[in-house]
Amino acid sequence: RGLRLLVCAPSNVAVDNIFKQLIHSSQKNICTKYRLKRSFNFVRMGHPARMDSEIQPYSLDSIVMNEGADVLGDLKSEINQIKSETRQNRYTRGQIRERMKEFDQIEEKVSKEKLREAHVIMSTCNGAVMNGQLRYLYDDLNTFSFDVVIIDECAQALEASTWIPLSYAKKCVLGGDHKQLPATICSQEAEKQGLGISLIERVVDQFQDCPDKVVRMLTVQYRMNGLIMNWPSSFFYENRLTADDCVVDRRLKLKNLDEPLPVIRLIDTVGCSMYELESDQQSLSKGNIYEVKLVCIVIKDLLENGLSPADIGVISPYRLQTSLIEAGCRRMYPESITDQLEINSVDAFQGREKEVIILSLVRSNDEGTIGFLIEERRLNVAITRSRSHLVVVCDSGTVTRNSTALEKFIDYCYEHGKAESASDYEELMDQIEMDHIPQAVSSNSQQAVQSNKSKDLRKNPKTNRKQDNNKNKKKQQNNSKRDVNVKSNISTNNNNKQPLTNNDQDEQLLTQQLEEFVK
Repeated sequence: RGLRLLVCAPSNVAVDNIFKQLIHSSQKNICTKYRLKRSFNFVRMGHPARMDSEIQPYSLDSIVMNEGADVLGDLKSEINQIKSETRQNRYTRGQIRERMKEFDQIEEKVSKEKLREAHVIMSTCNGAVMNGQLRYLYDDLNTFSFDVVIIDECAQALEASTWIPLSYAKKCVLGGDHKQLPATICSQEAEKQGLGISLIERVVDQFQDCPDKVVRMLTVQYRMNGLIMNWPSSFFYENRLTADDCVVDRRLKLKNLDEPLPVIRLIDTVGCSMYELESDQQSLSKGNIYEVKLVCIVIKDLLENGLSPADIGVISPYRLQTSLIEAGCRRMYPESITDQLEINSVDAFQGREKEVIILSLVRSNDEGTIGFLIEERRLNVAITRSRSHLVVVCDSGTVTRNSTALEKFIDYCYEHGKAESASDYEELMDQIEMDHIPQAVSSNSQQAVQSNKSKDLRKNPKTNRKQDNNKNKKKQQNNSKRDVNVKSNISTNNNNKQPLTNNDQDEQLLTQQLEEFVK
């Protein structure tokens, strides 16, 4: 149609993902199919260092340098030669200014040509500012515009940033899922005042009475097995999602196994006293050494049975946990394997997908505290990253106590997946040494190490969860009868107060070790 498009997203990763798909799609569906030479020009704006290596040749800077390589290269050499071989005086400084002015003029001329020839220009939302590289496109700000502006992952963008590219739009298309994670808002006050509400969320709410005209939901997904899809579809999307025939029964078959892997696998640490690391400082991230070991065991099993490490993604809500898992994997495997494993936080993995996803939920404590696991949209993102095999490692007794979403999801895993107790892996966990990982733990974790050596762990994790919740309900009732001034560093045992064995020095040591490890 001869239209000019501007395509934006809130992050460089999101823009690069679209750009890769566009390159491959145009080559496969247009050039190869119709035996045409590539007639479409795609340009990626932004600094090349922030782009994927596959995208860098399409960056405006790279195109300009390639097109004007001879002239620009000569000018650069001349400028550097003047700077290095002569003393700086009024005459030489004037020469340098003249050469740099000539360099800028050539760069501007080539940039204008390439941007005006481009059919599709891509950038982050913030990168589409008027005084950025788009300045080469317009002579008169009042007449400059794009025929269509498309903003992908719009739910992750601040509304203010989306108005930057939309200011050039005759028509716009907003794509995104407001049921997944929004933009990160550091100020709680700003979030309360509405900064966390994205433009696409406002549009959906405002035009919910006329969805066919303004808002359309893409109901067919082409990523994950139907079993993985069903729970998010039911809980978040009113059962409107369907899986395409090419993925609905998608199963992962490894060459060393006779049967395909289960679609959903749950390793439950409830009743096993595998507590999280604790600290009095609320700002510190959370970690769980026991879940780190379980994740390493799962990865080892997958690799030994023939799965490529590039097909494995490990995610956790907490940065510290991903760092601990990465450290454990680097101890167990060579660099050629660990470089292919993708280990990241749930937030950073949004928009990505892997054949296998291992999810570590970390939280395991007597109080049922789950922190920002209470954010249901984070759970939605975590579950929907996997194509054919989802492994969940968690303490169901902790994570289900104060979250309806997590309770229903864990019940779904028990009903439709393969559920195992972490106690089944106790011997394998003892064989894993975790050097270079903080060993100072809270009293809960110290007690867990001792109790794991002395008690016979129960084999029914779902029963454990019910018993664990009942036990903690009784504990909460007993605690409520106590004096409100009771200190936070004492625990209850049969309604008797006993001071914890760890002191302030232990807590300080834990804090220092965690901070050093994260650095």
